[in-house]
Amino acid sequence: SFCNQDMPAAPGLASPTGYCERQTASRWLSSPQKLKEVANECEPSPCSTLAESVDEMHATLLDPLKRDWLSRQLGLLEVRAGADPQALQVWEHSVEGRSDAAPLGSVRLRYRPGASKPWIEFEHGGQSWKLVSDGSRRKRVRWCAENGDDADWWDAELIDTMREAARQVIKNHDLNPELDACWPSLSRKTVPTQSPMTVGLCTASKNRLWQLRLALPLTLLHCWQHRRWTRVHVVDYGSTDGTLDWLLNRCHAAIDCGLLRVYRCERAARFWHASVAKNTSHRVAEEEVLVNVDGDNLVGPDFPVDVVKHFQQGYTVLQYEWGQGTCGRIAYRREDFMNLRGYDEDAHPMGAQDVDLVSRLKALPGASLRKTKVAKFSQAIMNTQAQKICCCDPSIKLRWGQMDSANRETFKRRRANGELVRNRDKDDIGVSAIRVDKYPRKV
Repeated sequence: SFCNQDMPAAPGLASPTGYCERQTASRWLSSPQKLKEVANECEPSPCSTLAESVDEMHATLLDPLKRDWLSRQLGLLEVRAGADPQALQVWEHSVEGRSDAAPLGSVRLRYRPGASKPWIEFEHGGQSWKLVSDGSRRKRVRWCAENGDDADWWDAELIDTMREAARQVIKNHDLNPELDACWPSLSRKTVPTQSPMTVGLCTASKNRLWQLRLALPLTLLHCWQHRRWTRVHVVDYGSTDGTLDWLLNRCHAAIDCGLLRVYRCERAARFWHASVAKNTSHRVAEEEVLVNVDGDNLVGPDFPVDVVKHFQQGYTVLQYEWGQGTCGRIAYRREDFMNLRGYDEDAHPMGAQDVDLVSRLKALPGASLRKTKVAKFSQAIMNTQAQKICCCDPSIKLRWGQMDSANRETFKRRRANGELVRNRDKDDIGVSAIRVDKYPRKV
């Protein structure tokens, strides 16, 4: 009772005339059709021999699987041709790269006399999983066990997106994606780390997909080995540039493993306000230590480990500022952030909110601030000042520098008056957001 009922009939069985060459593997790879749509486009051809039709069906249905995959259960895999022309070999990547040992398993077409449909089967370690057409697509494949339960998901979207992001930040932004240092963490052979504290990285974004698509995949890669105690929270703050669709389609493997959570505002925000948006991304996070990570930042390899190390040493506030674009990379205990009621929302939408927050956190009893200047933790994709305010309310009619100067004076006056706690007139900070990566949940 598997969901492979949309596969074509096996040549020589239900459809003895075989299949024509109209549908090729390369065409399937260049379009977003599902496996079942590919198979159903193959039409009977009376001129084909049985052997030709069998080889053609193997090529049509199996060749698209020849690539690297990120498996939820098995880590980083490579599927490639082997000695058997009617099967593919599945290799598990070792920490150093491709394993030199025997293949992990094989993928092949299966069909039996009397059955109307063949199916794709993955055999490994005494287990057999069937590819399910329902839910599978060009770069995301669903496997079921013999009892019909989900056994695994293979995803190629995220690793392709990581590689493309790395290429772009090197070519266009002169940044170091640290790909070689972190790629082995995708292997099942790299053991996930443990930590005495949990860390939440908080990001809000509005119409900044051009930056997010470069920074976030690499941040996910940098944090992958620490996914058991690190979580990346991304709030789509009313974007109209396809941000939400990109997050849910290109980053789903990170959602699957629990590293990434995605939210949208319950009511679409018309204009950007940095303090409100950042408070929203912190409001949804439940970890002990929170870090504001702007959507243009690359956090760097083992960044969560460095954060925990400094908190274990007794620091209560960390600022990872070195170079442009990283002033807002601030870490603090969630309890302290919430006690101060977060970023000050009673201000212009951009400018000085990060400096003000650091000053208030530093003024708490027993506080200890550390400013960390490490190159690999301080990379960002640059903005112009015009880009920084392009989504703000245009009726304000102020440039970024004017907003920044006005906010600095306002915040300085409030701190001088002892007003460390802000947003007292609000029931909660930020705005209500709904988790959308798994199921709707208002937070």
